[in-house]
Order: sequence, then C-alpha cells, then structure tokens
Amino acid sequence: AAWERPEKAGERQFYLKLWNGLSPHTVRRIQRGSHYIPACTLSLLGGAQPGPLSRYILEAARGWNNDGLLQRFQLLVQAELPEYRRVVRSPSRLDSEYANLFHNLPVVLDALKKARPIVQVRQDVERPVLTFDAEGQALYLEWLEGTAKESRHASTPTLKRSLLEKQAGLVPKLALILELVASLGGSRHISALSTARAIALANLYRAHTLAVWWSALKPELEGAALLAKRVKERTRTKTFNHERITTRDVIRAGWKGLTDPRTVEAAIAELEARGWIKRDGNAWTPNPRIWE
Repeated sequence: AAWERPEKAGERQFYLKLWNGLSPHTVRRIQRGSHYIPACTLSLLGGAQPGPLSRYILEAARGWNNDGLLQRFQLLVQAELPEYRRVVRSPSRLDSEYANLFHNLPVVLDALKKARPIVQVRQDVERPVLTFDAEGQALYLEWLEGTAKESRHASTPTLKRSLLEKQAGLVPKLALILELVASLGGSRHISALSTARAIALANLYRAHTLAVWWSALKPELEGAALLAKRVKERTRTKTFNHERITTRDVIRAGWKGLTDPRTVEAAIAELEARGWIKRDGNAWTPNPRIWE
C-alpha cells in the first residue's frame, strides 16, 4: 500500500526488477556511502488476508495495476479450514529430515559453486549452471508446449495468461532446487524425477493461485452477469428501468445477488468497463449494440 504514495512509486519498480535475480543495483546511503550489488534477488515469505488481497486482484484484472507484480507471487496456497478437532501430534520423522536439509545447505551451496559449466551472464556476473538430462529436458519441453498453447488460446483471460507465461521459468527453478536438495549438490544434471516433481508443484500452485484470484473476482462477475441479463431482456419494473440504470434502482429491485451496494457498484463498474453501459450523469445507459 505504501507504493501507492507518489514518493514511493520508484520502490514498486525496484521490487519488480528483483524478479529475475540478475539485475544490478546501487545502494546509496549518506552516512555509509554507496554499495554496488551486481545481481539482486529477493524472496518474500508470509501471508495475507483474502479481503485486502482481493482489491489488488481486482485492480490487476481491470488493467489498472497489472504490471506483473501480482503474478510474481506464484507459490501461493489458499488454506481451507478443516473441522475443528483436538489433536495431539507425536514428533514426526519429517521434522528432523527437514532440519537436516537446512543444516546441510552450506554443503549444497558449496557444491553448486563447483559445478560446471560456468556461464557469464554479464561482464561482472558469472553463474554455475546445471542442465536437464535428456529425459528431464523432454519432460519439461512437453509441459512447456502445453502451457504455451493454453496461454495463447483466445479464451484465456489476460490475468491467467500472465501467470502461465511466468510459470515457464518457475518449473526450471523448482527443478533445480529439488535436484540440489535430493543430491546435496552432487548432481551434474537435473533429473527427470526432479523435473516431474517441479511440474507437479507448479500445477498445484497454479490451481491454488487461480482459486484465490477467481474467488476475489466471482462476486463481482456474478453480479455483472445478473445485471447484464436484466438489461439484455429489457427489464422494466416499478423500481427499475433498463434504459436508465442507477445503483439505487438496482438495489430497490431486490434481485438475488444484487442487494448489497458494494456488489451492485462493482457489477455496474464491470459492465461499464466491458462496454455494456456508459455513464450519463448519475445513471448509466445501455449500449444499443447489446441487442444487435
């Protein structure tokens, strides 16, 4: 929310830049001088309430703030509250295995630095590279082709298209991490097993992300569809006239799903954005092309 203030507008661009992990940045401090970082990367961990998050989803869907920031949060999980039960859990073997992986991370990273080949990304940035093995490469390309076709399909919404396009880079990153963890950095190639696991995770996270997005859009779209139906049917009642639509008249009509002022306002805004209606003072008039 701070990025919406004019003096903070530049920070949003900085965080967008950190996505690929290769962009340089210079930190300037009056007291401590300047520091040049050849390659910046950032990972954010945390949670968000559905209410405040829905606002940003709606803005991106309408194209107001759709600069790719929302799509960068790809490892998104929507929790479902189970029925309450008092459970006493015994210590899990997975807890100790998980702790051991973190304990061995320095070994993994040290092994990665010794990996070959070394690729020069820019003049001052070099990176060790792990490639897919033949089976892993074929598996990734098959998944990538299916994802690209879905992304370019005419029926795919713009918001979903942006997510699919970024997943093309997510799967190799996940596969690399999984391979390093499984082999403690000793592998020279990303195996088909790590690739398959990465694809499964990416598909799972995609389903969760879309569920979060659609749940934010659903009330607004359902309301817009209901109101559009009334307009298309040229509905006239004692309180509603399709030729001149006001928020007050829609609420007074008492139609199911269109009784809450915020929902009605959102539905009207959605129809206006899609060209079904246009503002006329304090009311809206329908587009004659609706009936063509």
